[in-house]
Amino acid sequence: MKNVIALLALVSACAQPAPESAAVDAPIPVDVAPFIARAAAHADLEMQALARGQLTITEGCVRLTSPAGNPGYLVVWPRETTIDASTGAVRIANPATGSIVSVGDMIEMGGGESAALDPSAFLEPLPAACAGPYWIAGSRWA
Repeated sequence: MKNVIALLALVSACAQPAPESAAVDAPIPVDVAPFIARAAAHADLEMQALARGQLTITEGCVRLTSPAGNPGYLVVWPRETTIDASTGAVRIANPATGSIVSVGDMIEMGGGESAALDPSAFLEPLPAACAGPYWIAGSRWA
């Protein structure tokens, strides 16, 4: 399965426009960064469930997917989270805690699940492709 994903990433890296889904080693063009959903408000309390999975890009949105290959969760990152694709890799950082992860990483993150969220819960409007279910991330991940 990993070989198929890597092959698809290589083939789609040569095509225009940007691929719908980026695999672990597929470089992201420096002028394109995927969308990350960020919470509109700072959280005073955090949910304490644990999610494990791989950070992926699906239809331009950063998701946490399980090895089962389901569409996964659209991660709702803390408000202060930043994204950087300037080097061709996509890194997501929380400057408040020092947590940094990259697309393609297998990670663990605290937080909690939600099937639906009010649009006012997000700092920026969600693109239509970035639908739930949602994982409301805690402030630390690794």
